[in-house]
Amino acid sequence: MSNPPIHEDGILPAQGGLRTRGVRRLLSPDTPLVTVVTVVFNGEKHLEEAIQSVIGQDHENIEYIIVDGGSTDSSLDIIRRYEDRIDFWVSEPDAGIYDAMNKGIALASGELIGLLNADDRYEQGAIKAVVGAYLKTRGDYNIAIAGKWNLLFEEMGLVITASPSLRFWMGMPISHQAIFIPKKVYEMAGAYDIAYKFAADLDMVVRLYLRGIRFVFLDQVLVSFRTSGASGRFFRESTREAATIIGMNLPWKYLIGFRMMSQKYIFLASASKAARRILGVKIVSFMEKNYFLLKSRYSRSWEKGFSR
Repeated sequence: MSNPPIHEDGILPAQGGLRTRGVRRLLSPDTPLVTVVTVVFNGEKHLEEAIQSVIGQDHENIEYIIVDGGSTDSSLDIIRRYEDRIDFWVSEPDAGIYDAMNKGIALASGELIGLLNADDRYEQGAIKAVVGAYLKTRGDYNIAIAGKWNLLFEEMGLVITASPSLRFWMGMPISHQAIFIPKKVYEMAGAYDIAYKFAADLDMVVRLYLRGIRFVFLDQVLVSFRTSGASGRFFRESTREAATIIGMNLPWKYLIGFRMMSQKYIFLASASKAARRILGVKIVSFMEKNYFLLKSRYSRSWEKGFSR
């Protein structure tokens, strides 16, 4: 079991939780310990919802770790409010979201590890469903379990349900919030590559795929996440990183398909910005909402869409 991180000067960062009081989760042969890691930086707006979605799960053996990047808003106040339900939290500067994920994984004790961003939430019964699938394959650690996810387009009042796949020409074909990976697999595959700022999760999935990890897909929504994350805000940078990963690791046909797909979305994003200036935000938002609803009817990855 990993110990809390210590700065080079020997000073402990701000930290707390049950571990600091000597309380530790135990591995169980009957009820697998699942570690959930939430990384956050100035995430006060939705952090409490994320925390509640973890501690409200009906699986009884969950280890919860929060890695904060040195927030200056009320995030730490929210974390301390739930300190008796959080196994360990730490707050210190980091090198970005994937560095924080790596810290959380290193601290994990569970057989299975899930990563939940501070802007997102697990659906009820998500971890129980994952554990049920895991128990059917227990002993075979060369697996990764993924489920469906809801994309929340909150400005449009729209929810789209998406399904996991291995169609890498789409870019990241699995939401990293909706995938649970055994700790032994992480130990074999190595850490998230922090050289990537937006697509290290794609790099990880590609690495697992190339190593022959078997992906188990569940017919259940595990998580709902907001579409306003870093990869959404920095779409062009994310696209460049994804193209590099696909081009270095996969057959050329995947890269061609990805470039065609990404150019379409870059064009649509540019057209949307121009239309907002000319037609106004309300009209364009209405058009975009109906475009997404239509797309969800024929897309192979978007299962359904509905208004909230």
